[in-house]
Amino acid sequence: MNVGSHRPWLSRWLPAVLVSAPVLAIGVLPAATAGALPTGYPIPVNVTLQNGWESAAAVGSDPSGKPQVAVDGNGIVHLSGSIYNGSSDTEAFVLPSGDAPASDIWINTLDDGGVADDTYVYINTSGDVYPIGPEVTETTFLSGISFPAASSPLGFSTLSLKNSWVSENSAYDSGNPAVAIDSEGIVHLSGSMAGGSYDTVAFVLPSADRPPAAIYVNTYTNEGTTGSLLIEKNGDVLPFGSDVATYTSLAGITFRSAQSILAANKLTLQNGWTGGGSSTGNPTVTRDQYGFVHLAGSLTNSSDGGLVTVLPKADRPANDVFQTIYTYDGAIGYVVIYSDGGVYIAGQGSSYPLSSDEYSSFCSITFEAGV
Repeated sequence: MNVGSHRPWLSRWLPAVLVSAPVLAIGVLPAATAGALPTGYPIPVNVTLQNGWESAAAVGSDPSGKPQVAVDGNGIVHLSGSIYNGSSDTEAFVLPSGDAPASDIWINTLDDGGVADDTYVYINTSGDVYPIGPEVTETTFLSGISFPAASSPLGFSTLSLKNSWVSENSAYDSGNPAVAIDSEGIVHLSGSMAGGSYDTVAFVLPSADRPPAAIYVNTYTNEGTTGSLLIEKNGDVLPFGSDVATYTSLAGITFRSAQSILAANKLTLQNGWTGGGSSTGNPTVTRDQYGFVHLAGSLTNSSDGGLVTVLPKADRPANDVFQTIYTYDGAIGYVVIYSDGGVYIAGQGSSYPLSSDEYSSFCSITFEAGV
């Protein structure tokens, strides 16, 4: 696919009702220009691409923005934008000095076809970033990829594994399973594990690090397959998926704790969408002191519901955001958040309704507000 015609893939990803919805009817939009960021909001920095990789936004047809990196006051690194035209498993760029992780990480992401399975980004401790997957050369979305820099001031505590789960750090240098919570009550997981059985408790989070409702999130598992984690209100964490016992990454998983000082503002749902299924809470939006927006909760719809919600102006991204999400029974879905605040979700496949209508999780969706 030529990057100059990016919008047509919306018809592949999303049902016709989404493509024809008012928020999309205005056609291809240039990336929004953010105003001056408030004090404390990190300024995103452009990365220098190499080995044939290019910014999808450079041709003016991809509204997801230039590939950039921003680091918040907790030392959490956030990637954004999209790239294309390079080859799988070639270095796309090197993170700025000081932004590399303490351990090698693997994080699933979306490619041009809306696919997260077998599509992922590998980032090593030197800050080298490698997109990997069969369609990454068409488009690789970086939004939603976040992790602690090696220099992060957050105090990560090693988690005590159980039920035959063991750390994979010695095998892959990908870190011991660990957790940290920042001063506002946002929880960050890191590290990797293997060896246990599907649907068994791998570890229990400390009481201060537990969510206000159950959470379902996708995660990277062996060879780029997508697994998932159920994080219960009582702190129990259970991996699900065919390859979780071989390798499960905790990198990039973040959520608001039940003890967070930040308000969780309930979103107004539209077009038949309802929230709170499976004891996972109503969809909410939270913005931290560094300007990063955190979504939470879940939603369902009996049919193709179109527009899900519109985010408040202060919580909208500067550029369109594309991120993978957990949907019913571990199926891979994705969320599209437009710079005007419109939120849409869909699942994989060629027919609708999809599993995203049955159940979709907003948990662990994070991006910088374009205030």
